Amino acid sequence: MRDATGLSALEYRFFILALVLGFPIGPRAAGQERPRVVWTVAGQSAPVYDVAFSPDGHLLASCGHSFDVKIWRADGSLVRTLSGHSSYVNAVAFSPDGTLLATAGDDTTIGVWRVSNGRRVLSLEKEHWSGVLAVAFSPDGRTMASGGDEGWINFWRVSDGSHIRTIKEHNRSVASVAFSPDGTLLASASYDGTAKLWRVDDGSLTRTIVDVVGQVEFLPGGESLLTGGRDDTAKLWRVSDGELLRTFTGHTDYVVALSVSPDGQYLATGSYDDTAKLWRVSDGSELRTLSGFGSDVGAVAFTPDGTALATGSGDQSLKLFSVPEGEFIRPFGAHTDNVNCVSYSPGGEVLASASGDGTIRLWRAADGAPIRTLSQDANYYNEAVFSPDGSILAASRGGWIQLWSPSEGVLIRTLTGHRHDVNSVAFSRDGELLASGSHDRTIKFWRVSDGQEVRSINTVADAQSVAFSADGGVLAAGFDDGKIHLWRVGDGELVRTISRHTDDVHVVLYSPDGKTLLSASSDRTIRLWDAMDGSPIRTLVGHASGVGDVAFSPDGDWLISKGGEPRIILWRVSDGWPVQVYERDIGHVSSVRFSPDGRTFAFGNSEASVVVAENPLWFGACRYELKRNSRPRHGCGACPLAGDVVSVGIGCQKRRECDRRISGVIDCPDGGPGSCRKIKGKLEGCG
Repeated sequence: MRDATGLSALEYRFFILALVLGFPIGPRAAGQERPRVVWTVAGQSAPVYDVAFSPDGHLLASCGHSFDVKIWRADGSLVRTLSGHSSYVNAVAFSPDGTLLATAGDDTTIGVWRVSNGRRVLSLEKEHWSGVLAVAFSPDGRTMASGGDEGWINFWRVSDGSHIRTIKEHNRSVASVAFSPDGTLLASASYDGTAKLWRVDDGSLTRTIVDVVGQVEFLPGGESLLTGGRDDTAKLWRVSDGELLRTFTGHTDYVVALSVSPDGQYLATGSYDDTAKLWRVSDGSELRTLSGFGSDVGAVAFTPDGTALATGSGDQSLKLFSVPEGEFIRPFGAHTDNVNCVSYSPGGEVLASASGDGTIRLWRAADGAPIRTLSQDANYYNEAVFSPDGSILAASRGGWIQLWSPSEGVLIRTLTGHRHDVNSVAFSRDGELLASGSHDRTIKFWRVSDGQEVRSINTVADAQSVAFSADGGVLAAGFDDGKIHLWRVGDGELVRTISRHTDDVHVVLYSPDGKTLLSASSDRTIRLWDAMDGSPIRTLVGHASGVGDVAFSPDGDWLISKGGEPRIILWRVSDGWPVQVYERDIGHVSSVRFSPDGRTFAFGNSEASVVVAENPLWFGACRYELKRNSRPRHGCGACPLAGDVVSVGIGCQKRRECDRRISGVIDCPDGGPGSCRKIKGKLEGCG
């Protein structure tokens, strides 16, 4: 493979120095990049288009690039999911009394739902012939207005869903509608480059503001109007005469979301530049930039008391920030505390995440769909690992180890015996034994079949990490005194001690082929050792803080690591080269893992998010389904037949990078002499 950093040996030394000292990293070192996210579990499980708080602030509604609407408690837990639209839901709005929720669907309908039980009480149809992009209740709750992709505005009577009138003055999509605080005016923002003010009682036009607007919001007094637009700014206008009063400048891409605090002091904006910003309305000064999003921020909403701001992003996250400090408070959905560990099932179909919120959640690895939540009166899960056959998930909580059936979601048994927190658990490769290391300065071996303790080894320091060798004959453990000890599993005899680290050893693990032992430490280094004799192979330096987690790729050619600083590094094992560095929009990462097929990697962070991203180092082979039998040549005895799928070459990451058809000769598939000719087939995929 080509060298992704493109650095010379001398440049490499400066690169490592820059990493360690925290200096800005140049573009060739790829340090300013963010991961290419496949999915994020942090709220909506789809890009978020709109959010709205209930009037009492107890609930938050969210919608987006899915057919469902979710209602959350203010603490981030999910109350219910509303299903009924047949396409994406673009906007949500609570009625002033909080009893109803209106939803604007791309299916041309508006749903009105009873919040208390989630029942759909009205379905408003036929007046929009294209997707409904915006919806709003009047202050008295008697009237609703909606804006459509066809450029129309419709007014509806809430009591019975009857249609009042249609306004067809805009000639492009109406992206936003808002009632004035006294209910006499409706403002609309359209992609035709205008914001318009309408008299609610008769639908007459009172004023047109010409600007590149897409969002509109009244200030609490009703004398001023805020707009957000495609010129990367928000603007404040006087309603009485349409005069521009102030421009809020700071975003670098379209402003696609607006919200004004209830007291009118603060403005929040969301943008395609992947940030949200807080502004002081009185003078237009920028107070805070909220970053850490993996995509556009398409939704912002203040809590009714004005002390917090909710954001919704194209990265699927829903987050809550303090106002005006802009400090992250919590996410909505998924976990509500640190994600301490992520772990793939052996087949790669399931991703498990263990959290400080007392839950382990299982996700479908392909798309992040939730499978189930495991919890047993726990207040903190430190680690979760699958058995080699995937039938058991071992999780540590406090001084206990729980064994779960991930397929059924039931607790099989609890292993008790440690007197302090369990830091690490590991299965032997045959799945018959489980090892655990604890703060109580013991390492214990457990028989998985019945949960019996087989052996206990007393240690002079706290075991931070344990790992079985490939043949299961040796257990390696890293300790908080900087040492690595290796014991013979059969009799518990100490085989070797390695003392090169100068601080806590947080990670020990063996390479997939079992030939290399890896250790990672608070001394900011990753070290590779010969598994047979413990001799040093290589030291990897690049983190500016202690290295807290490391994982091998399935083929053993690459490493992924995370440090105490917000940084993920992908390394080439053969020479210790840091091929890719991620520092943007990852948060403080707590755990990293490659998927079993190597296509992706997963990480969990202190912001309670679980993220799956593309592995930029993964390269597969183009696969072709043969149209006819191939012919052996020069003694090959394993040539493929019609209908068989063959892999040809390496170097594809996407299907589009492969030729649509194949024709010619391939090497003998079993690695023997000769070749296969008359190969002819069509592309099946890249893998």
